[in-house]
Amino acid sequence: GFFESSDGGKSWKVQRWFPDGLVRLVSNPSDGANYFVVTSHGEMFRTYDRGVSWTRLTEGFRQFPKADRIAGVALDIMNPSTLYTASPYGLLRSQNGGTTWSSANLIVPPQSSGANAVTVNPKNSRQIFAAVGAQIYRSDDFGEHWGILNSPTSDQIRMIYVDPEDTSIVYAVVGR
Repeated sequence: GFFESSDGGKSWKVQRWFPDGLVRLVSNPSDGANYFVVTSHGEMFRTYDRGVSWTRLTEGFRQFPKADRIAGVALDIMNPSTLYTASPYGLLRSQNGGTTWSSANLIVPPQSSGANAVTVNPKNSRQIFAAVGAQIYRSDDFGEHWGILNSPTSDQIRMIYVDPEDTSIVYAVVGR
């Protein structure tokens, strides 16, 4: 479920119960009412009012095989209507808050290997990082062209994170 506390965690109220459970949460740091969540069954929802009402976004990417098994979600905080998902299909991009989706131009063709992580540089919307297996890719032009980076591991990368204070620092997280 999606819970909210307005007293520092002393008490909680259910904003919305999601029977499948939630596995991903993305927030807009400049707008505390704007959240995206993903359920354990791959359903994606958006709220613009702190969870009072929700819009189901999943239909927008059902046309892409296996895209509903979302492994990663990234919000472009400089342009919060732009959102990316990583899934077994590959990388998808929405430029209207998740209403419609298009395939992003990742070096790896859609459906061949799938993407397992994605993030956007919080100070430079042009720069996007994505992981496919243990390989990390970087785009410096909104995902139009990609370069291959040196990978720190041979394990599958689960998350990528760009430090918001020093964006030359990038973290990669592995796990089973």
